[in-house]
Amino acid sequence: MPNVCRRILYHRLMVLNSDARFNKGLIENCQRDIGKFCQSEIIDQDSDDKDSDEDDGDNDDKDTDKKDDPNPSPNTDENGDVKDREMGGRIIQCLRSKYADTTITLESPCVSELIDVIQTSKLDIKLDIRLYQSCRKSLNINGQCVGMDQEDCLKILYQQGKLEDDDCKEQVKRIIREGQADIHVDRALSFACQADVLKYCNDIPIGKMNKIYAMNYSLNFAFQEVENNYNAY
Repeated sequence: MPNVCRRILYHRLMVLNSDARFNKGLIENCQRDIGKFCQSEIIDQDSDDKDSDEDDGDNDDKDTDKKDDPNPSPNTDENGDVKDREMGGRIIQCLRSKYADTTITLESPCVSELIDVIQTSKLDIKLDIRLYQSCRKSLNINGQCVGMDQEDCLKILYQQGKLEDDDCKEQVKRIIREGQADIHVDRALSFACQADVLKYCNDIPIGKMNKIYAMNYSLNFAFQEVENNYNAY
């Protein structure tokens, strides 16, 4: 794939993940859930036009250089970085937080769209706009996350109490809760257990840790079967 095409595609993914208004599938399939759970995040157009200046782009980020994009998005700053605009960004964050809340049930089509958004953001931490903006300083400290998955690195730093930025801590807690929502959100776990999920949990509805519970039950059952067979001899 040519570099120009790759950069434009990467940039479009950033826009879709940061602003719900540009994600037609999300808006159509989550419309009722947005009205039910995220109505307070919807603001009028006049207020939305006043974009926040606090989300300045990273001047060293060459992957999203809009010079290569003949049709730059209105949702970007002068450096080509995506701005998490008020309404669009808040709606996506609201829906993601509701998905991670096991006490709340979102409609299945909306869950499918959110899983797509979350899985896409796992490809590159920069595709999770809020997480990247809140934690990029922590990622750069002493190069402690170089050479490993940056989300996993942030989770480890959080568990070790090494994250000092409060906003970063909140975003890391959010992705931890998302990972606990079900196996599909954790790409490493989902890939490693794909065959077992299809074998034991294919008919289990996603969400609310249903498949994780089913996998754990199947694992315990398998261990019990092995133990019973061993004792029989």
